Amino acid sequence: MAWLKFLGWFLLNVGVPLLAPLALLPLLGAGRQHRGKVRMLIKWAVQDGQLYWPVIAMCAAACYEAAGSFARQTAGADALNAALAWLSIGWHVLFIVASSVLVTVSTTDATTNLARDGSESVLSPLVLISIVISALTASSYSATHYLLG
Repeated sequence: MAWLKFLGWFLLNVGVPLLAPLALLPLLGAGRQHRGKVRMLIKWAVQDGQLYWPVIAMCAAACYEAAGSFARQTAGADALNAALAWLSIGWHVLFIVASSVLVTVSTTDATTNLARDGSESVLSPLVLISIVISALTASSYSATHYLLG
């Protein structure tokens, strides 16, 4: 039962913020205006650093969950849990700062590339970094919830 509860938590707190917007974009292909352009729409949805926004939100939630573990501790509580909580808070604050900087860089890059036609076939390094950071954050937020929640 605990595994099912964790799976439900994961789908709502990690899966929905990261995947729901991308999963809904193919529905635009049903209309005449975007028929045949779904891949381009999905690429546009992540190419200018939009994945950094859910990363920032997940990191803030992970910090809240880690800080909440202090309130649940009793006097003389396990020092390992306190260390894990501080490590989790530091890790996620680092990702909040990094994601904030990278979303700023991505936004400035997007404004200088307004004339692009979408024919680029290679993902920019900022997109690849956003995918990696999203995966790392999803994993560390899940670990924080599982270990400290």
